[in-house]
Amino acid sequence: MFSNGNDAQNFIICKEDFYAEFNITAVCVHNSGAGMLAFSIEETHAHFILYGTYSECTKFKNLFQSSSMSHIRATRRTTDNVHLDFHLNVIEDVEYLRNVSIYTIAQATKDGKSVMPYDYLWGTGSLYFRQPYSVPIWYYYKDGIINKPYRIGELSKKAANKIKHSKMPVPDDWLVCNDYILPSNYIDTKQFESIFKTHNCFRAFMSSGRNKDTSILDRMAGSRGVMLDDLELRRISETVCMELFKTRTARWLSTTQRMELAKHLWNEYHISYRQLSSVCRIPEEELREYIK
Repeated sequence: MFSNGNDAQNFIICKEDFYAEFNITAVCVHNSGAGMLAFSIEETHAHFILYGTYSECTKFKNLFQSSSMSHIRATRRTTDNVHLDFHLNVIEDVEYLRNVSIYTIAQATKDGKSVMPYDYLWGTGSLYFRQPYSVPIWYYYKDGIINKPYRIGELSKKAANKIKHSKMPVPDDWLVCNDYILPSNYIDTKQFESIFKTHNCFRAFMSSGRNKDTSILDRMAGSRGVMLDDLELRRISETVCMELFKTRTARWLSTTQRMELAKHLWNEYHISYRQLSSVCRIPEEELREYIK
C-alpha cells in the first residue's frame, strides 16, 4: 500500500503528526485484521507491506485514510490542501516482494534524508535481523537515556486515546515507550525475515541499485493511473463522449452512462481516478468500487 507524495504535500507538517500517523498505523492494523510486515512514513507519503485478504487490506487502507484525515481536521481545523490517495498493489512474485520490502524500509534514505533505515524512527527498518539484546530505537529518550516500556492498559481511557490518536481499541498488553506504540506489538518480524531467509540475502538486497527501484516506481505509477494535462484530458473526454453517446460532455449523461464513460477512459487511457472523478462527475470512492 502506498501513496503519491505529490498528492499530499501537507500530510505531515510537525512532529506531532509523525507520532499520530505512527500510532494510527498500529490502531488500524489491530482493527482491520490485516497483518503488517513493514512500513515507512514520511512528510508527504507512506509505504506499507500488508498481508491478508484483499478485504482486510482494503479495510486497513480505508481506516488509515479516514483516521489520518480525522487527526488533520482535529489539529488544523481544516483538511484543505491534503488529499490522501492510497493504492493497493497485490504482490505475487517473491523477487518483487524482496525488492519492494527493501524499498519500503529504506524509503527515507532513498529520499535523501541523512539517516540509515535502521535509525529511522518513523519506520520499521530497525526491527529485522537483529540480535535479541538489541535495544529498540524507540526506547531512547534524551541524552542517551533509555526508558522502559509500559502497557497501554495501565493508562486511563483518555490518556490511551491521546496516545492512539483514536478511540478505536488496541490490546491492553500492547507496549508503549516515549509515546510510541511499539511496532513490535504487531509487526510480523519473523515473516518479513523469512522473505529473505538469510542475513546475507537481506544485506544483498539492501544494497541493490536503481534498476530494481525503477520496476517498483513503474508499477506504482501504473496503479495510480496517468495524469494528463487539462487540455488533453478534455479533448480525449469529448472524443469518447461523442463516440459513445453523441454528446461532448458528461454533464448531460445519466449515472449509468457516466460510469460507462469512466470505465472506457480507464481501460483505454488508464487515466487517474482523481481525473476520472472530475471529468465524469462521479465521486472517487464510487469509481474505485466500480473500476478495479
